[in-house]
Amino acid sequence: MLINIITCIIILAMIYRGVSEYRQDPGLIRRTYLTDWWDYPIALGLVIIVIAIAALLIILELPSFLTFSWITLIDSEQSSGNVIMTPIFSGRLPLATAFYLVLVAFIPYFSEIEERAFRSHILTRKARLKKSLVFGLVHMVMGVPLIIALVIGWLGWIYSVRYVKAYRAVYINTGSVELSDSYATHQAVSLHAKYNLIVITLAMILVYLA
Repeated sequence: MLINIITCIIILAMIYRGVSEYRQDPGLIRRTYLTDWWDYPIALGLVIIVIAIAALLIILELPSFLTFSWITLIDSEQSSGNVIMTPIFSGRLPLATAFYLVLVAFIPYFSEIEERAFRSHILTRKARLKKSLVFGLVHMVMGVPLIIALVIGWLGWIYSVRYVKAYRAVYINTGSVELSDSYATHQAVSLHAKYNLIVITLAMILVYLA
């Protein structure tokens, strides 16, 4: 019961934030999904790598601290996982479909919030490593275990590589920190959002096939 309450609070808070961000920039959805098409195969490749890592982790007997999650802390019999996906795997197809569409609309905004917080103006390798680790650990709020948070941290490092390359390319030509950051953030958001879009779409496909 407590897990369900916490899950509802997290989801409602995210929807509220998503609506607020949408009102400020409704065009972000189009700019994210309908530009930089080459990011789709790159994002798909990242998804495949993460799935392979997750499958390997399931096979391995990991130390208990690596599987720690606030979900298992509350209920040791409840499996950990991203609580944001709860409506999709609820077993109710109309609810799953509706929530999927909501996520599709808000993913660009969530991705932009995270990229500005964890990648914007972060250029040195040491700072990027720290921010990427924090980026992964923050996702434990969603209920993912520590080991998955570390995998997400690796994804954060990939996004930081995209950000830095884009930043330097623009800065060399313009010398403008503002333009460089704006373009680089868009590039990181593009890859980040497309990765998340593919993940939830695969989840929906599994729901329809079940």
